Amino acid sequence: MALGLRFADSETLHIREEFIEFTIVDDLRSESLGQFILSRIEKLGLDMKLCRGQGYDGAPNMSGHLSGAQAFISSKYPLAKYVHCIAHSLNLVLTDSSKIAEIKHCMMVIRETVNFFHFSAKQSAILKTYTALNLIGLCETRWVKRHDAIQISKQLIVPIFKALEEIETDGDSVTLSKARSLLNNILSLDYIVTLIVMDFFLGYTLNLSKLLQSENIDMVMCIQCVESVTKMFKEIRNSAEGRFHQLFLEATRLCRELEVTLVMLRKRNFFTIPSDIPAEKHIEFYYRVSIFLPFVDQLIQSIESRFTKHKVTLKGLGGILPSFVVKQPSSDLKELIKLYASDLTSSDSTVMAELELWRAKWLKVVPSLFPKIAVQSLAECECGIFPNIYKLLSIFCVIPTSTACVERSFSSIKRIKTYLRSRMSEDRLNGLTLLNVHRDVLVSVDEILEKFAISSPRRLQFKV
Repeated sequence: MALGLRFADSETLHIREEFIEFTIVDDLRSESLGQFILSRIEKLGLDMKLCRGQGYDGAPNMSGHLSGAQAFISSKYPLAKYVHCIAHSLNLVLTDSSKIAEIKHCMMVIRETVNFFHFSAKQSAILKTYTALNLIGLCETRWVKRHDAIQISKQLIVPIFKALEEIETDGDSVTLSKARSLLNNILSLDYIVTLIVMDFFLGYTLNLSKLLQSENIDMVMCIQCVESVTKMFKEIRNSAEGRFHQLFLEATRLCRELEVTLVMLRKRNFFTIPSDIPAEKHIEFYYRVSIFLPFVDQLIQSIESRFTKHKVTLKGLGGILPSFVVKQPSSDLKELIKLYASDLTSSDSTVMAELELWRAKWLKVVPSLFPKIAVQSLAECECGIFPNIYKLLSIFCVIPTSTACVERSFSSIKRIKTYLRSRMSEDRLNGLTLLNVHRDVLVSVDEILEKFAISSPRRLQFKV
């Protein structure tokens, strides 16, 4: 298990997410995991009473609302609100959309094509004679990398075709059979149209996925960006005929270059084409209805269902941000004040008065100059005048938006714990990982030698 902390730096007013350690977990039951997390926090000398958020990747034994580890911790510390990793939620949205048969088949072909060239130096060398670019494998967990893989597969479809043709005419029986199978898949209109459609839609989610993994953002910016992408998808859905026509023209040009005949290879029994559709538009209509529309519909539906709980979180603390506080009366925030009463230093009436002053301050400001995120609002909040608002903004800053910080640590462990170091102890692994992750932290060589020298009397001769 990887453990990380999110906190607001009081000096720089920046949100920081820091990897803390790897720990070995033997018991994966929810309650045991919850107890284990609490014990590690206590060992670090931190007070869980000050914790205001939990973030996990969505595994049932961690995120279960009845018996998950988060429920166990929340029962002891009610203010430690659980938030499902928002970047992981977007990954699940894209995974839901990939369950469409044509999408699954396209990704399977990409995966097999990449493996075909990567697992053979000879076949890889043949591909390099047609392009200097390298194919990228489909990462099982990171959709940013999946988009790169889909984009490069689309970009290199012609060089891949030429390389497979060469391998098909000059290879052993097994290689020839595999190359021919890949050629048949790649030279199908189903594959070409699906690849272009996937590349089109993932272009809208690529930067969103990167943004949601940033540490210096809050739930407001996350939800605003998600809603912006959702709005764009709905606009695309409403103008589907024109949008898909451009994509189909691109597919037609690519088919012409690859000498692929524009025919529907597979027509479902229940699929009928309206009589008012011209014959030359039948193929375009078929792929628009069978691939383009189901994909965008699934994207919209999954986004709206998977981000509902995040919007509930935003509705609470987000109400104190300038862009929200000027639009709603202070009375709407009574539940928020009641929830965090133990964190506030004044009575309810004083906090309400403070909210009125906070609201009046921003009513004088042009909306375009409002802070965009909570940490910017925190910088604009005078602690002496608005002590309770400052506290609420601080809480909002530390509510986790993603678990990308701790998940990145697994990239470090792959570099550190190789097969030559497979018996490395937990302490040593944590030490090396911390050095690798926190490269910006300067380590004093003199302090290390000092500790080494006094750790045992027989090593005193090394003392500096």
